[in-house]
Amino acid sequence: MPANTSTKEPIINKEKIAEKNAKGASGNISKENLKANPQTLTASLLVEDAAHAIDMYTHALGAKEIYRMAAPNGKIMHACLMIGNSQFFIADLSPEMGCATPSSMGFYIYTPDVDEAFKKASDAEMKPLYEPKDMFWGDRTGTLVDDFGITWTLATHTRDVSPEEMEKGRQAFFKQAQ
Repeated sequence: MPANTSTKEPIINKEKIAEKNAKGASGNISKENLKANPQTLTASLLVEDAAHAIDMYTHALGAKEIYRMAAPNGKIMHACLMIGNSQFFIADLSPEMGCATPSSMGFYIYTPDVDEAFKKASDAEMKPLYEPKDMFWGDRTGTLVDDFGITWTLATHTRDVSPEEMEKGRQAFFKQAQ
């Protein structure tokens, strides 16, 4: 993983993460952090192999691993990742705890350059579903599927669209799809 040169994002030190996890630390779950980084909705992914998913998302999507906690059996019971300024959780499936994979899930991620991000993700073995193209709502989007069946739509906002243009574009889009 390339060195983090941004002054806005912390450099992730996996040894310190492991040390904190060994001591039972809760990573970034604190009143102070929740006040500084309010996020009303946080997605939580449940997958067959969370360690593989974390590796895929860090390489394919540029996610930063904030922390992870292991269960006694070695499976990941909870991990936190960041993409841009949004965090999400990930864990291994645990049917005995009522944690099973949903039948459908997807994410929509804004990125400065959708074509570059799409290439990076597909080079990291995410499967292209829809190549990047300009959409009627003003975004250029491309969609990929990961090894767990989760769709990731990458988008760059390219132009503002009036409500009238949006409706005209919507009608043309569905007419073309018939």
